[in-house]
Amino acid sequence: MRLLRIIAIAMPQLLVLLMAGGYLDLLGGWNHTDAAGITLLFLALAAPVVALLWLVAEAIRRSLRRRQGESTGPIWPAVLILAEALALDLLILSMARMH
Repeated sequence: MRLLRIIAIAMPQLLVLLMAGGYLDLLGGWNHTDAAGITLLFLALAAPVVALLWLVAEAIRRSLRRRQGESTGPIWPAVLILAEALALDLLILSMARMH
C-alpha cells in the first residue's frame, strides 16, 4: 500500500516537473523528441488511473478496518491527489488545444 501511495503522489508531481522543464527548455532539447511526448502522454493518462486505484484501495481498506472495529485513517489525501491529476490533465488538454 505504501508503494501505491508513493507512486500515486509522485506521478502528478513528475508530470508537472517535466511540463515546466519542457516549457522553460531546461531539459536540454529532450522535450522536442518523440520520447518526451510519449512520456508526457503516459504520465497524463496513468496518473489519474493510479490515483483512482489508490482511492479505491483506501476505501476498501477503510471498510475492512471498520468491520474489525479498528480506527481508520483519512481518505482525503487520495481524493486530493485524484483531483490534482485530473486538473493537470485538463491543463494539458487546454495547452494542447492552443497549439
